[in-house]
Amino acid sequence: MSYPPQLRLVEPEVSGPKPGSEATQAKPRAARPRKKPARSGASGSDSPVVVAGKKQAAKVTKTETALKVLRRKRGASIADIQELTGWQAHSVRGFLSATVKKKLGLQIVSDVGKDGVRRYRIDDAGRAG
Repeated sequence: MSYPPQLRLVEPEVSGPKPGSEATQAKPRAARPRKKPARSGASGSDSPVVVAGKKQAAKVTKTETALKVLRRKRGASIADIQELTGWQAHSVRGFLSATVKKKLGLQIVSDVGKDGVRRYRIDDAGRAG
């Protein structure tokens, strides 16, 4: 197919280095310094943290908070755990399945109350298995 002379295709001019020149070749990157791994204290999370002679309470994690309400006699609904931890509903369900049942090996009992709300609690009498 031929084009009329007034409609010639013209290659656009590209600014910058030409292909194959030194400017386009990859330069080796300097290695970044590695981050120091977090220390795992042998003192445990129950002991208070001592900073410059002052005692501060150890930070309570969301996992500890969720496990605490799951150990109550009445248990906790997904909405209760969401409110306490700030997690989304799917994250709470994943926590119950992966962390509580699989990693910690705890037995979870699910009950629907008279109000129609499903509540979960940790049954300390039995272990998951």
